[in-house]
Amino acid sequence: MFHVGIVGLLLFLAAYFLLISRIRFNLKIIIFTTFTILFFTFITTTDNPKIKSIISEEENTVSQENLNSTSRADYLTPNESNGIINKFKQEIYFAFKPFPWEIRTFSDVIGFSNILFIWFSFYLGIRLYLKDRNENILIVLIIFAVMNFVFALGTYNYGSALRHRDKSSLLLIMFICHYYIYRGRRYK
Repeated sequence: MFHVGIVGLLLFLAAYFLLISRIRFNLKIIIFTTFTILFFTFITTTDNPKIKSIISEEENTVSQENLNSTSRADYLTPNESNGIINKFKQEIYFAFKPFPWEIRTFSDVIGFSNILFIWFSFYLGIRLYLKDRNENILIVLIIFAVMNFVFALGTYNYGSALRHRDKSSLLLIMFICHYYIYRGRRYK
């Protein structure tokens, strides 16, 4: 079964060929343009309801019974629109929720710890890249950022966000750990 998050692969490939690839500049532009066109063509022609809700600016019409069914873990209430502003809020919530002032239960502590661990790993990845200028580090960081961006668009509560963040963060965390171990052996 196709997962909508895979659409982010097209964005990553476009960024990779434009920023990192060592192929000729003309070919870079052609490949970047091709992947970008494929991404936007897929987004605008798909029948996938999640993607349609992302690009829709229309207001949702929701019955009163659905308005009362939200939990405190939800990012957005059902009566909010699916516009660009709410998608921006979704990205922020995906990256940072639960906020420290929202911690009430043990599951909130786990979610917050998860976020801290992910952001610390991302910070370490950036520091490693700035120090070593290793393209592999940059590729992993770009994949992580693109996957999080795409997964955030289809996630509406932080329970789902926790699961989706772990899909991409494990790649980042494993890479950082491996890099530090390998680097430590290299310098002995």
